[in-house]
Amino acid sequence: MPIYTCTYVQGSLTPDVKDELAAGITTIHSDSNHVPPDYVNVVFAEMPPRTSTSAAVPGLPC
Repeated sequence: MPIYTCTYVQGSLTPDVKDELAAGITTIHSDSNHVPPDYVNVVFAEMPPRTSTSAAVPGLPC
């Protein structure tokens, strides 16, 4: 089973947005690969704030 991991900064995604992302990723994968939607797994990994930076502006939180 494929596992898609979405890493995001804590508090930046609402439950509704996560649901929409998971549904979209699932639809794209299942349609492209002709597999049932239940075959696709989407995991959300939350990071604490200030643990990543933008390549465009080093030192700024994403």
